[in-house]
Amino acid sequence: MHCVRIFWGKSFAILKVMKRKGFAAVVVALIIVVVLVAAGGVWYWKMNKISTSSVAVNSVSSTTPEANNSTSSQTTETLVPGMSKYTNPDFGFSFYYPTSWTVQQATTSNPKFYGGGSIVKTINISGNDDGVQSLVEIDEYYSDERTITVPEDMCPAGNTSNPCPAQRLYFDANTHTWMIAYPDGDSDGVYGTKVAADVSTNTMGGLHLIHHFARFDSLGIIPLSAEKFLVVSSAEGGILDQFLPQTIAATDPSVATPVSTGQQQETVYKEALQYGAAGKKVGNFFYVDDQHVYDGQFNIITGLNPATFKVFTQYSDGWMSPGYFYTDGMHVWYDGVNPPVILTDADPATFVMIRQAYQISYATSSGKYGQSFTSYDTTYEKDKSHVWDGTKLVPGADPKTFIVTGEFNPGGNTTLAHDANHTYGEDAEGNITIDGVIISK
Repeated sequence: MHCVRIFWGKSFAILKVMKRKGFAAVVVALIIVVVLVAAGGVWYWKMNKISTSSVAVNSVSSTTPEANNSTSSQTTETLVPGMSKYTNPDFGFSFYYPTSWTVQQATTSNPKFYGGGSIVKTINISGNDDGVQSLVEIDEYYSDERTITVPEDMCPAGNTSNPCPAQRLYFDANTHTWMIAYPDGDSDGVYGTKVAADVSTNTMGGLHLIHHFARFDSLGIIPLSAEKFLVVSSAEGGILDQFLPQTIAATDPSVATPVSTGQQQETVYKEALQYGAAGKKVGNFFYVDDQHVYDGQFNIITGLNPATFKVFTQYSDGWMSPGYFYTDGMHVWYDGVNPPVILTDADPATFVMIRQAYQISYATSSGKYGQSFTSYDTTYEKDKSHVWDGTKLVPGADPKTFIVTGEFNPGGNTTLAHDANHTYGEDAEGNITIDGVIISK
């Protein structure tokens, strides 16, 4: 304002001089005044903007992580149609999720307790996954102590009577290594045993995804810095390893180096397939889009036409199958082994899986001697010309008269089927028998 006063003072001095010079001179003087005032206003606006910008930058740089009521942005930027990008500039991360899903701050009556710091905010990402409601949860965790400790709990596998010990994750500045420390025996709060954390899995943003870290297979920790961590969990363990968490990146480019844009698109697209935002699921283990067929790990199965791809999902008696057999319209494949195998000379148009109920007698030692229970044979398949036991061709079997009978001989060979000419079965080691003679091992 001081400069504006100077401009006004000079303007009035000019007017006094010009007043004695006549009307034209007055007009010229007025024009000069207007120009001077405008110039002063622009100068003041620029200086004020610079000043307030400096204050904003300083206030941001001096703050600790976001408060619970801090807002975050969800942008329209996307690498894959049907997927949206969530960005939290305050805590410093982003991830992709299906556009039809909901992202919101969680309110829970059962807070989780991680030692060494506190949860700043919890985000729930929820939506419909193939008819099932799915939920991924991300905890924003901050620690002045630069550690995060997951408390003792039950192991997810094996003997669940043995608890998994508490585990503490921290960054060793001397060795530049992420470490996990375990408590020493029954000592209280003493973490003596230390091992390097498994950091072999990274997100597309180049961040370490330390999964299977503690209590549950579906719990994973992504460090953003020595003080800031993301704790990702879900009801579905597979989600953690491959899908939404794999799309997490840091908003600060100095934190980690992302993979290439093409690899990022591939990662986001796999998430889109998993959650139904792209393509469709076929059977229990496959996905298709307009160009490719994908296996359960969302890898492209080369050589298959998605337009003709079909999974055999029903047995001859109407019972639903897990879907291990599939066809591309030219061949029939069995996916129950790795790599999948082709059933020799199978005709996709007439291929059918055979399932038939049969009775098995209880053993004498069971106390139910003379009784029986119902079981099922699911190993035979046939087309118009062949019969298979799993992936093994049964030589000479007549598919026109072939039926599963389920006759059972305790302690010996099992007769499972017959046609007009022979009986077929398996011995105790799973070898094919014809009329009681082993013909395939």
